[in-house]
Amino acid sequence: MPNSKKPPSENSKAVLNQKLYGVFENSLLERSDFTISSYINDISKRLKTITPKKIESRNPATGVSQCIRAILTSLSQHNDVTELALCHDIKYSAATVSVSLKKMAYDELLTLTVDPADKRCTIISITPKGLETQKYLEESYQALDEILLNGITEKEKKLMLPLLKKMLKNVLEAQIDPSLKDIKVPPRLKAQTTKSLLNSKDAKR
Repeated sequence: MPNSKKPPSENSKAVLNQKLYGVFENSLLERSDFTISSYINDISKRLKTITPKKIESRNPATGVSQCIRAILTSLSQHNDVTELALCHDIKYSAATVSVSLKKMAYDELLTLTVDPADKRCTIISITPKGLETQKYLEESYQALDEILLNGITEKEKKLMLPLLKKMLKNVLEAQIDPSLKDIKVPPRLKAQTTKSLLNSKDAKR
């Protein structure tokens, strides 16, 4: 039976989005309105589109959150620990860790055992499958670093890390700033409409 599916029209949403994406990508590095926070935000968003592909290429398991990765890394270094000690080490809330531990136990990445010395505590232990998964994840994230740091020298890397840590510290402090608690942020406005971007592309031809 012949394929009766019609190709998308020139004005279809899919075609317009594709054109818009091309315009945005080609002009991104040349935009004068981009701030440091804009670049960091944009790098983060694009890195997230690569991350699942890198992880899946090395490990068929999907749905690995940052918390799960942190738990696996911690347990690979300090095994047979309590949930409280784990939360303290990876700096995630008890509620978030608890949900992740149940999922990981179901996936056989770790085991949860009642502490014989204190029945109120649970001992968390990584399994061989968990260690293997942790290794795959580390290799995947190293591959991401290679993409992100391509062309950046060792001297530049040493300068970059303290700056990034300082930026993170500033953001963490801003999150708990009481003066910002009751401020309502309006919806983000689009800098340019689809139509204006497409027109700017046509004007350059």
